[in-house]
Amino acid sequence: MNAAAVHAAMLEPTAATLSARSLLGAPKTTGTSSIPSAIRTRRAIHSEPSRRSRGADKLPGMGKELQTTSARLWKLIEERTHAGSDTQTIDRRIWDLFGEEWAIMFTDLSGFSRQVAQFGIIHFLQIILEKKRLLFPVIEKHDGVLVKVEADSFLLLFRKPASAVACALEMQRVCKSYSARRPPEEQVILCVGVGYGKLLRVGNEDVFGHEVNLASKLGEDTAKGHEILVTRAARELAGEIPGVTWETYDVEFAGEKSCFRVKY
Repeated sequence: MNAAAVHAAMLEPTAATLSARSLLGAPKTTGTSSIPSAIRTRRAIHSEPSRRSRGADKLPGMGKELQTTSARLWKLIEERTHAGSDTQTIDRRIWDLFGEEWAIMFTDLSGFSRQVAQFGIIHFLQIILEKKRLLFPVIEKHDGVLVKVEADSFLLLFRKPASAVACALEMQRVCKSYSARRPPEEQVILCVGVGYGKLLRVGNEDVFGHEVNLASKLGEDTAKGHEILVTRAARELAGEIPGVTWETYDVEFAGEKSCFRVKY
């Protein structure tokens, strides 16, 4: 690699940088778009494109159909609907392409609809902003992956259930400390649900799976303010966590009859 190519490679944003920017809600950048214009100009002058890159420029978008995108998933799902299709083979292909094991966390804010009715949506958008400011650094600290934000809810992934629970504990403590200094209408009161299992992960766009559904039901519909509820699968793999006791909670949700409440 010549000196110009080395210099150009050093200017590219790293994967870790892009992950951190994505986590903190910064606009996504690819290629040279994140590089100052002066640097991009120097690269254009000093870096002669290779024969291979010049050829690739003539085929914009080529290769995207090979990525694990939602379009590729839904193309396989559509094939599954054809008369006489081999659904078992298609299902195996889908799981081979998209199947992963993760701990899943859903967070929700207690009293969203009630507070919007009382104080208006703009006030509550401010509360959502405060939630992001408070919790994004905690999520990053515990190596969480932010899949998406929907209104007052976060969908997060963690490699281990113990990491998800540890993150949830710190999130609750941070929110409680913040809320103790605020009037009721400005408090950030968090509800958390955690699951673990095999799921379909579609790039960084979305996830689908039974434990995704369970975590969603626990975090958004079942947990009360300040609660952390965990599915049986997540509890079994989380092990023992210092300062935490586990309480069986008999409640019906998404076809299940019980979960575990984290006592902290």
